[in-house]
Amino acid sequence: MVKQIFYPKYAFFVALYAILFTIIGSSFAKILDIYLPKFSKNKKKYKILFEVSIQTAINCILFYAMREYIHALFTSFNYEIYGNPAKFASLIISPTVFLIQVNFMRKVAYLWNVEYY
Repeated sequence: MVKQIFYPKYAFFVALYAILFTIIGSSFAKILDIYLPKFSKNKKKYKILFEVSIQTAINCILFYAMREYIHALFTSFNYEIYGNPAKFASLIISPTVFLIQVNFMRKVAYLWNVEYY
């Protein structure tokens, strides 16, 4: 007997979670980029590193909470979801979130001497 490898219903929930993560995560990311300190070459590198560290921690906490609340929302409707689709859908969060936070990307690029346009 052949073991089932691909589960369409589970894949649907992974895609649905990824869409929600992209929409909600992008919105949070834009808000963070607006309100957190802006990039400036005039700042000392240790201060920029501190800002990057704080911003990374804020991102982690916000998106961990978002993952948990979205999963709790879906499981509250008693859908038969095997496993946690957020585990796979969360792969979309990081690139999307950090791409939108232009000041964050500039800070990281500056710290590691990478050209960023």
